[in-house]
Amino acid sequence: MDNLRISTMTAVSAINSDINLDNLYKNAVINDVLTFIQHGSLGTKGESNKKKRKQRVPKKQKTFFNQVTLHVNCDKIVNVKMFNNGKIQMTGLKYEDHGEKVLSKLLPYLLRLDVESENKILNNSEIEYKPFNIAMINSDFSIGYKVKREVVHREIVDAGMYSSYEPCIYPGVNIKYYYNKDTEGTSNAGICKCSKCCNGKGCGQGDGLCKKITIVVFMSGEVMITGARSREHISICYYFITKMLNSNKGLIILNN
Repeated sequence: MDNLRISTMTAVSAINSDINLDNLYKNAVINDVLTFIQHGSLGTKGESNKKKRKQRVPKKQKTFFNQVTLHVNCDKIVNVKMFNNGKIQMTGLKYEDHGEKVLSKLLPYLLRLDVESENKILNNSEIEYKPFNIAMINSDFSIGYKVKREVVHREIVDAGMYSSYEPCIYPGVNIKYYYNKDTEGTSNAGICKCSKCCNGKGCGQGDGLCKKITIVVFMSGEVMITGARSREHISICYYFITKMLNSNKGLIILNN
């Protein structure tokens, strides 16, 4: 798995305090730690590092009043959403304990703001946070050769698994791997065998509780694995798709 790259992680946590979002925005000072903040109709401070794409039709921005969006500089710019009930969501993390490192910078910043400001931000001066829960891991790698996508799609379907290939809509073969501990190591690994076909949003063990993970294979040989919640999920999907591609290489390889 030396060629496998973790592109981004999303994690959730919470602090033991409500957050007055209006006061947080009003008192926030842009510096080396906090580079950007956005809150509902109050607007923005700082500069977002988000790349803006040209839009043919102007898109109406949704306004959320129960959250603020922060950009925190910690190894890289991490997107942090803080909610008025103390919940926290981070996207753009690069490793499992990256979120803890972000909070080690952000929480002292918030406590200092709270002490220095007349309008209080927190209702608890001794802040603690809940252990982080990884909500999603996205990864990618290259198989090392170009592939015939229609053949990849057919091989996956013939194996009894879900695959979608519509090149006019999306350039990749979209494969759904239904992870369930009850079927791993059997001939049904990756296939939903629940008594009723589940939605794939479960914990990954038990009837009706499959965890759906997406594997996308492109003609270039690039492969994306998205929606995993652990490195175990990534590893299982990596070995599944590389074994399938390499064992059928004679059929799948695209020779220019």
